[in-house]
Amino acid sequence: MSKRALSVLGIAALYFGSVSMCIWVDGWLWPLNLMTAAAWTIVTLLFAAPLLWMLSRRLSIPLAILPAVLVFCVTLVPWSSRKVFLNDFTRITPGMTLGEVELIMAPYVRGTGWPRAAGEPGELTLPSSIVFRHQATGPYRSDWGIVTLEHGKVVKTSFSYD
Repeated sequence: MSKRALSVLGIAALYFGSVSMCIWVDGWLWPLNLMTAAAWTIVTLLFAAPLLWMLSRRLSIPLAILPAVLVFCVTLVPWSSRKVFLNDFTRITPGMTLGEVELIMAPYVRGTGWPRAAGEPGELTLPSSIVFRHQATGPYRSDWGIVTLEHGKVVKTSFSYD
């Protein structure tokens, strides 16, 4: 096999691994934003640079652009309900009213989904906070988007992974 063919195969394997990793991170850990995607692309290109160097410019330039396009596309795909939830949850900012928060988070489950301590009726609640979840059953059902309120206004948001 020629040096050129090995370079192209190496680049393809590197890009496949890179995009696969982005899909895993984006779908299950946290949503990639454009800055993270750009950083990921730069890291991929640093690893691919020696292989790209072996190719002609006519071939190496399109192959250098390819990971940016692929990783950018990954950021646009809603891989899981967690990604859509986090995109909506990050729209909540300090100073918003409870009504504004409820409007943004209307499609999601409200409450912790956990029972209170033994013998106490009802569901576990957090003081001065509202908890939203992206799903009621299945994996990641304990992902909590926690909105802390004071005097009817948001003062803080935090996300607690399952």
